[in-house]
Amino acid sequence: MSAENSAAALKNIHSARGEFYSFFSRVFANVPDDDFYRMTAEMLEKIKLLAVDTANGDIKSGTEDLEAFLKERGSLSGKELSDFDVETARSYTFLFCLPKSIPADESIYTSSEHRERQASWEDMKRLFVRYGMQKTSRIPENEDFVSYELLFMSKLAYDCAEFADSGDMTRCSELVKAQLDFHKNHLDKWIGSFLGKVINSTIEKKAFYGPLSRIAYGFIAEDKLALGELASE
Repeated sequence: MSAENSAAALKNIHSARGEFYSFFSRVFANVPDDDFYRMTAEMLEKIKLLAVDTANGDIKSGTEDLEAFLKERGSLSGKELSDFDVETARSYTFLFCLPKSIPADESIYTSSEHRERQASWEDMKRLFVRYGMQKTSRIPENEDFVSYELLFMSKLAYDCAEFADSGDMTRCSELVKAQLDFHKNHLDKWIGSFLGKVINSTIEKKAFYGPLSRIAYGFIAEDKLALGELASE
């Protein structure tokens, strides 16, 4: 493969990774609305392609159940659709927004105090500065909130794509290593526990966040393996 073709392939790989991480960030950031359902329907087609190309059972089963959820929602209209969406919004609230909901900040999982704004939060603030990432008003949470950590991976993936497109393979490789380090120093330490709590929750009557979390769980695991392969090339 020529250097030009290799650069184009890397750009496509990292752009796709950035899109997936950005989507998963949105899953946990806010109550779902019509725009998010449209986004999910669009992403489903890409997720289905991913499911075909992988042996990962979490991705495969999550994709099937997500497709079934969207098919059911798409068959509804009027009050039935409104009631369906209200129930899903309630699921989000119960899962993530109440005092006894599932914690979604890394510090709560990894600090000895099991409190917000501990060492992982401090490190995320440093990483935000180092890599030029800004908080957004759409996510009024701590920097080590799940959506920000996933969005951080999205940013680095998109940055990799830009460097590959410009031919700066050295910088692209550096960012691949940075993402592997982020898996090791952050995601590996807690994201599985967080997603597992969502997957195993009995709160939902309509299965939406369980399938999305299974897909995210499988994707993050496969992504780490893919980055390892890229780093060894």
